[in-house]
Order: sequence, then C-alpha cells, then structure tokens
Amino acid sequence: MAKRKPGKRDKGGRLLRPPTREARATAHDHGNEWVRRRAALFAIFQTNKPLKPEEHCDGPGQAHIAGLFDNLPADAIAIRDAAREFGDLYWYYFADLQAKSANIAGSIGGRGSLDPSARDRRFARLDEALGAMASPVRRAVYALCIDYWGSDEVAPYLQRLINERRVLRKQPVAGLLPTEADRDRWELTCAGLLLMVAGANEREKRSAA
Repeated sequence: MAKRKPGKRDKGGRLLRPPTREARATAHDHGNEWVRRRAALFAIFQTNKPLKPEEHCDGPGQAHIAGLFDNLPADAIAIRDAAREFGDLYWYYFADLQAKSANIAGSIGGRGSLDPSARDRRFARLDEALGAMASPVRRAVYALCIDYWGSDEVAPYLQRLINERRVLRKQPVAGLLPTEADRDRWELTCAGLLLMVAGANEREKRSAA
C-alpha cells in the first residue's frame, strides 16, 4: 500500500499545494495604502524578501535600504540604528519642546537634569560624540535624524540621493536628482554618524571597565 504523503488536505482528502510567494505576500498585512506604496518604491533595492514597514518608515531606514550607508568604515545596520536611536533619544530628552519646533539643538537641560536615567546617559554619550564635530556636521545629522522625526517625509537632500539610486537601477523618478551640495552634505552626515557610533561605543566600554 502506498505511503500517504504528509501535508494539509481539503475536505475531499486531496493534498493542498503550498501557497505561492505571491499569495503569501498578498495575505500578509503590509499596512495602509501609503505604506504599501512606499514599500513598492523601495522593493527594487531588496528583492530577496518583502520589506517590513519599520524598515522604510524613516530617513535612516530609507537611506539604509537604498545602500547609502554601504562601503563606510562601520556596519550599515549599526549606522542606521545609531541614527534612529539619536532621533528617538533627542525627542525623549526634549519632549517638552517637541510641539514647538524641531530646531532646538541649542537647548540645554531636559528630562535627565536631576536624576539621569540610562536613556539620558545614552543620549549624552551620543550628543557628546557629535558635539566634537563642526556645526555643519551637526546640522546635517540633525536634518536626517531629528528635523523629520515622526514624519512621513525625509530630508529633501536625502530624497534626491535616493532618487539617484533609483535611476541607477533604471527606475522612473518623478523628483529631482542630487546636486554636489547634496553629496557634500551626505558626506558630513555620514561623518557625524560614524563618530557617534565610534564615540558612544568607546564611552560605553570605558563605563563598563
């Protein structure tokens, strides 16, 4: 007697075929219409698996997917995560000022001034590392991490750099392409993020010693 094949079967006992990749992708909840459109725009950069909404929800995530953190002297994911963490910690630290303006870099003090928490100390380490750089670097990092934090938009210079990456993959682009000033600003952004990654890690090692 032939051995019964394993697997799910219908009511008539017939073996069901596994769902196709397209069916699995359709069944998965990818978010609202705007999120799905954004995912489709970035799918060209990552074809081996569907993108999760949190991967392309902000500037650092979109820059990472487009490969803008590649070929730098630090892990691309570590750079992305440092950028995201700095934005999150910044707005945690300056939560009382968030509704007023995103351009509050000169403010001093904040939530941890009396009893600093681990978050406060982490933000201080990142901010101290960034503070060692010239003001154009800080402004470039702020544009990526802070000015558009919580928004569906990204910094215009970053959007133009992403448009260029799409053109290189022979994809249509409705917006503008980057200028030399945009490329220079991105170099400043990466310099600041690399310093934050290295500086914060070094301070943590010293604190743990």
